[in-house]
Parts: sequence; C-alpha cells; structure tokens
Amino acid sequence: MELCDHQVYYLNRITECALNSSIYLPTLLMVGPPGSGKRTICYQASRKMGIDFVDVSLKQPKEVIADQLFGSAAAAERAQESGVPPGILGQSSPVVVYLSDFQNVDLSLVDSLYRTIKSRAYLDRLGTQWKLNEDLWLIGALTIPSPNSTIAYEHKICGAFQQTVLLAPPSSSADLLSICRSLSADHPSPREVATDVGEFLANYSGTPENLHAVRRWLSLALDLADVRAPITTEIVRRAIESDLQWVFSRLVYRGRALTLDRFQRWISQFPTPHSPLAMHLVRQIADAYYVSNEAYFDALNDLIQGSGVPPNSRVVFCKWQHTGASAPAVAHDLKNQANWKVLGEIDLDQPSSSWPTFAGPEPAWFVLADDFVGSGGTLATFFANKSDGLSALLEKYRLAKVRILTVVGFESGLRLAQRAIPASHRSRVQILAARLFQNEDTCFHPTSKILVHKEQREQFKNCCLELAKVHFETMKPEMRLGYDNLGAIIVFFNTVPNNSLPILWYTTGHWFPLFPASGLLAE
Repeated sequence: MELCDHQVYYLNRITECALNSSIYLPTLLMVGPPGSGKRTICYQASRKMGIDFVDVSLKQPKEVIADQLFGSAAAAERAQESGVPPGILGQSSPVVVYLSDFQNVDLSLVDSLYRTIKSRAYLDRLGTQWKLNEDLWLIGALTIPSPNSTIAYEHKICGAFQQTVLLAPPSSSADLLSICRSLSADHPSPREVATDVGEFLANYSGTPENLHAVRRWLSLALDLADVRAPITTEIVRRAIESDLQWVFSRLVYRGRALTLDRFQRWISQFPTPHSPLAMHLVRQIADAYYVSNEAYFDALNDLIQGSGVPPNSRVVFCKWQHTGASAPAVAHDLKNQANWKVLGEIDLDQPSSSWPTFAGPEPAWFVLADDFVGSGGTLATFFANKSDGLSALLEKYRLAKVRILTVVGFESGLRLAQRAIPASHRSRVQILAARLFQNEDTCFHPTSKILVHKEQREQFKNCCLELAKVHFETMKPEMRLGYDNLGAIIVFFNTVPNNSLPILWYTTGHWFPLFPASGLLAE
C-alpha cells in the first residue's frame, strides 16, 4: 500500500531517526488517535529499511505477551545451554518489534518493559539478563485518547523511549483520495477512484475512527461497485449507508427497526461538521448502550435472582414515582416474571395512615422498581425525607427489608442514592442495578469512552446546546444535555430515559427525534 503525503512525512521522520543513529536503532514511541496510521507507517519503514516486522499486541493476556517477548520457561532453559537469547527480543537478525496497543499493557509487565526500553536489556523466566541486538528496532504504539487505558502519555514508561513521534490522522481531501486509490490498487479487482471522493470523505474526517472507517467504507464500496465501474462519491455514500444497516437492524424501537430514511432525516438537522459525531453516537448506542427487549427481560431475571427475595415470598410493591410511566411498567413486569406472592401495592407518596392493611403475617419484603438511575438525584431526594416515604415504611414494618431494583444504573448515582438512606435503615435497604455504567459512559465527562477526544467532546457539547436553544425553546437548561445534564445515550427497546441526550428523543416542536419520547417510529 502506498502512503499519502501526510503519512510519507512521518515515514521520513522515523526512518531518518533510525538511519542517523550510529550505535543502534533507537527505541521509538508512536503516539496518535485511533486510525492515524501508526502501524502502516512503521510497517512501511521496515520495508524501506529491508528488515522484518513483528507485531506484538499488548492487549493480549500478560502470560502470552511475556512468552512472546521474553521467551517461555522452556526457552529460557534451552538458552542456558545454547547461549541464544529467548523470545522475540532475542532475535539476532534485524527486526522491527512493534508493540501495538501500548495503552492497554498489563501493569504487571510495566517494570519488565521499562527495563527493556530504557536499557535495551531484559530478563528471561530464569532471571538471566540478555541484551537486545543492535539492529532490533523497538517501537511502541500508543493510541490516545483511549477508553479503559492503563497507560497514559504522561506515564514514566513513555518517557523511557529515546524518540517520540506525535501523529495526526490524514484529513485533507488530497490525502484521503491518495489513501483510497492505494486501497483500491491493492484490491483483487482494482478500480479507478473519482477525484471528488477525497473531498467527500473529508466531510467525515471528524469521526473518532479516522482511517479505520475510511478503509471499511472503501472496502464496502469496492464490493458494491461493478468490477468495471469507477468508485464514485455516490458509491461511497451507499457504502457508508450499508455500513450502518447492521446498526439499524439492531435498534428496534417500539417494535420497528430504525430505517435509513429516518436516520438521514434526523442527521440532516445537525450542522455538517458535527454529522460524523452524530453518526458515531448511533454506532455507540448499538454497540454498548441499547437495551433490547431480550436484554431487558434477562435483566429482570438477574434482578430477581440478585434481590435475595426467596420464591413464594410475600412481597409488596411500592409506588414512588408519579412523573413517568417507566417505574410502574417495570414493576408490572417484575410481578409477572418473579415467583413471588404479590400482596398488593402501597403508595409511598401518601401518608402511612392511608396505606392498606395486609391479611396474615406482616410482609417481609417491599420492592421499588425503575428502569434507570442516572444522577441518582431523584432517588436521593426521595430517600432524604426522614418522616415520610421510605423512612415511614421501615418504621411501620420493622422486620421487613426493602429492595430497589433498577434495570440500568450509573454507579455514581446509585452511591448518591445509597448515602441518602438514613443510616439507621441502611442495613435493611439494598439498591441493585442489573447493568452498571460509570461516569465515562456519558458523552461529556473528561474520561468519556463515547467521545474520547477533548476537542470533539467540547465541540459536540456546544452543538447540542445550540440545537437545544433553537429547537427546545421551552426546555429547562438542566435538561438540554439530558436530565441533570448527564449526557447519557442509553436507549431501551421501548423508551429513552430523560438523562439521555434530548437530540435522541425530544418530540415537542419541530425537532425530528431518532427515538421519540412518545409515538411510534412513524416517518
């Protein structure tokens, strides 16, 4: 594969770095976002220098990585007799050892890798030290920003490399056209690529996948196009739509799958620079934040099992939310699915004097249900009242236990709610979520897994706020990024929590939502 001018610039930088070294090939750290071409550039550098290329992924289990790099115990024993260093790092012929996924390295390997990078030496499984061959070129590839990373750019191990190259992904129309033509040339049925394809793809350069998406789209375009036809912008557009079809088929909302027409109508409401990120959100929902019908009932089963309420127990359900339909719906489904003897309901918003009496022994279990806990503010406010509601229930039924069962919950919100329960009652109250999310599972948190790049995060946040001002005129400011400005993108098969971004569900006015808060997926 030929490189574009942007990539050639980096290729020349790193090969000059190697060729100008008079003693040995210097260790090198490549740093860049996903899809910036780190591996491609280093592979081409190895070809240019005429040496082998070995890719070792550091996201593998630590035992596998240690065996590959430093050699197994058996290899270490053989090395005692032969004097030949074990593992890939013991190779005597010129080679590039490319440590991909450096940001995900197991922390237990950090000391061993640091020694190798800093002093060009390593210990085998028997503790024998070996030196790296002078022509072994050790290159680390750090993807930043990256969710769930164990190593940040500021970590000391990154400073152990002798050279660091910071990469930006190709984004100009000329570079993207060059990459597409190179990919097409390498295809079994190569085709011409129209000159305006690069300009067309430059409009999508804001996607967090960068070149990963471009390669996937061009591969689909080559499959879609006639073997004698050139690759045009229309074919690439069809490829992008085809790439999204699997997403749409998974997102069934109120009995109807998301359609391309609906998606296009929704995304057309965004300013052009933000369309790639809006498209990215839909993929993220399908990958990690959609609760299907099947997943919902599996979650109810997990809650029933995890509640500790034995089968055939006498259970009373509690009404506690009157602002939405989700809590009663979940309670209804739990009653049908659990093998409990449901005695009835009490309304915790009403005085305890109005609660019904129950025949026979006092109930041992009380259940509050909901589909989603976001910031935890609603639950915390409800629990904080020390004279009514939950407190009154626990005072009236002193032997009973309370279970608060929610399908999805943010851990920070659940902790806030738990702390709001009066200390005297906490041993009797348990909050359970079948599916747990963290702060990074929101769009605008500094450690967001959804929008990992700070600049993209800030730009899209401003976009959402501007859209809210124009289209959601009556919405309170604390709702413009979801209730309490949580910025979630949780979508259920039949509803969307109001903590999720309103651009997904808002139905009032002239905004066209992807998952309407009310109604079906009608066009």
